Amino acid sequence: NHPPCDIFFVTAGNELVMIDITGGKIGKKTENLFNFLSKNIGALKKCGIKKAFGIVLAPGVETASFIAAKQERIHVVAVTGAEAKQHLGALEQLYGFFRPYEKWEDEGNEDEVEVE
Repeated sequence: NHPPCDIFFVTAGNELVMIDITGGKIGKKTENLFNFLSKNIGALKKCGIKKAFGIVLAPGVETASFIAAKQERIHVVAVTGAEAKQHLGALEQLYGFFRPYEKWEDEGNEDEVEVE
């Protein structure tokens, strides 16, 4: 069984954000996220979650982005094409975290890590 999303986090405002990245099947992905959140919203509320957001990023799909489902505490959207690519491009920031380790690996210092 595939997990309901690829990435998730809780915001400082106690909102759950679940992100699924796909190359195609937007309808099925948004449906799966909505069904998961609907089924679990009671338990999430007990954990202090105020709202839940499901986001499907589909960079290879050229249809317009759209709101797939919206209820009082649950919102699911599909972000497609260039807009999805732009959001995924932000992940490049993670690469900046690993840059100090490149020098470390080149020097063969496998036991020590010095991060500035």
